[in-house]
Amino acid sequence: MVVWVGSEITYAQQNFLLVDSCPQNKTEWETRRENKSCKDPLDYHCAAIESTQALGEICARPALTYPGDCPVLNAVSHNLNYRNCTSEEECPKDSYRSDEIYRYPFCFSIFKPHNLPDTQDNKGGLGRSAIIIIVVSVVLLTVTAVCAVVIYFIRKRNCTRRENAQEFNFEALLKRIEEREADAMFTPIH
Repeated sequence: MVVWVGSEITYAQQNFLLVDSCPQNKTEWETRRENKSCKDPLDYHCAAIESTQALGEICARPALTYPGDCPVLNAVSHNLNYRNCTSEEECPKDSYRSDEIYRYPFCFSIFKPHNLPDTQDNKGGLGRSAIIIIVVSVVLLTVTAVCAVVIYFIRKRNCTRRENAQEFNFEALLKRIEEREADAMFTPIH
């Protein structure tokens, strides 16, 4: 007896191809589309693969994206997904067809690090890492300052208590000495 255990392979998985680059203009897009030979109603797509720095191409049904989103390929199923674009200047401002992603080349690098010093995306601003380091440093300094103030007041209170206790003990000692001296004055000597 043979038992088939597995999952259905999607058409996107069947026609998926890992590539080094995606087309950067309409002419390149058309050439790659012809080479891929997608069957209607499917059309050629090239996109970043989620959570990786890789690119892939598939045949998929074109869809309308939301403004600010980039089409991406699911890392497991290779189906088309959408992720929010992270660039302030290069993200799609309007909706567009997912097979026209070549108009927004930033979407091809959506999962690549963009805070490296020599990248085109770093225009003299602070990278995400620098901002995180600054925020963490400020928080740590604030916590340290608060702890120092609390320790100062605790020690000050303890010193005041000690001084009050010493004053009280000193006054009590003086009082006992005076009482003994008074007793000694009135005690007859034999």
